[in-house]
Amino acid sequence: MSLTKAAVIKFSHEIWERPSLKHAVYVGTLSLLITLLAQGTLDVFYAGGSLKSQPESYEYGADLRTAIMLVLVAPLLETLISQAGVIGLLGLIRVNGKLVVWLSAIGFAYMHFWTTPLSADVLIQMLPIIPTGYLLGALYYKLLKREGWRSGFKYTMIAHATHNGIVFGLICILEFFPD
Repeated sequence: MSLTKAAVIKFSHEIWERPSLKHAVYVGTLSLLITLLAQGTLDVFYAGGSLKSQPESYEYGADLRTAIMLVLVAPLLETLISQAGVIGLLGLIRVNGKLVVWLSAIGFAYMHFWTTPLSADVLIQMLPIIPTGYLLGALYYKLLKREGWRSGFKYTMIAHATHNGIVFGLICILEFFPD
């Protein structure tokens, strides 16, 4: 096994064994890379569809309101509803852990289109978001089982805020350097 592969495997195990701010940032960054890859793939194979990146009501710009919404409010509310709410409620009725995380991921993806009526296009648009929901849900679930809801909530929210913070940084770059 190569040194790099061994280091990646060791770091991956550390995330689940000893959560820290560094690990939450890693999960948030990884989730963004997976989302971008999935969105790019979807754009290539579904170019003929009527996809929109977000519902019409979303207007992002490089301003303080957008930063607060993306980095504070969205991670707080989405972690509360998609991870703590869904995983917590389904855990009470003893639903299988893997199923709970997948349902949480699907709920997380749908939250990004809640103002849009459910359709085939919306379901297809949800696909790139599901992996991020799965990573956040798995992080929350693992920490919930081992350390309790506070640790799960804190590190999941940090991972989500990292993901959205990088997105905000990209929005700023695109707004200030449009071409």
